[in-house]
Amino acid sequence: MSRYLYSLLLVLCISKVYGQRPVYYLMGRPADYSYNNAVHAIADSWKIDVGYAGFDVIEQFGYEQLNDYNDSVSKVIATQTGIGEGWLDSFLLLVRLEDKRQDALRTQVVKILSDEINSLSTEFVEPFFLLERHHRTLRYTCYLVGQKREGEDKAFLVKAAWKVNEKRGKFRRIRKTSALLPFTIKVNGIG
Repeated sequence: MSRYLYSLLLVLCISKVYGQRPVYYLMGRPADYSYNNAVHAIADSWKIDVGYAGFDVIEQFGYEQLNDYNDSVSKVIATQTGIGEGWLDSFLLLVRLEDKRQDALRTQVVKILSDEINSLSTEFVEPFFLLERHHRTLRYTCYLVGQKREGEDKAFLVKAAWKVNEKRGKFRRIRKTSALLPFTIKVNGIG
């Protein structure tokens, strides 16, 4: 019991003193990039970080210590958000809704800009869309991302980007040339 209280106190102190966001670890296999993108969007709006506890983390700390850590972080997040102990259920519900919203936006982008996207995506291996949600709004930046078919450089590049306003249904092209991703999603191996 005292070890549990100590870990809770430690998480509270670190988050308050250093201004760091609490990190809650999900266990299991990471989901696909679009779902993880929704996880990061909701976590950012809640001012928390959510990561996947891969084998290296579990091997380093062990399941029991990781569960103790997650319990203490969970209490901090419950207090910080004001939702209480059911914060994870609310969080995952919002993630599912955000994932559906982003899928609908991807479908809409493909439908409206299909000719342009087909011509842009020919030089990429399995191109896909990433959506970056602007903090607490329904505005997004939609990136057409992929790896080049030829060449040794296997970095993920942005071929084009559009500003998307979901409320108004408007798409505005903002990038016309290839560039490296302006953000990273470590759990997906991107960046």
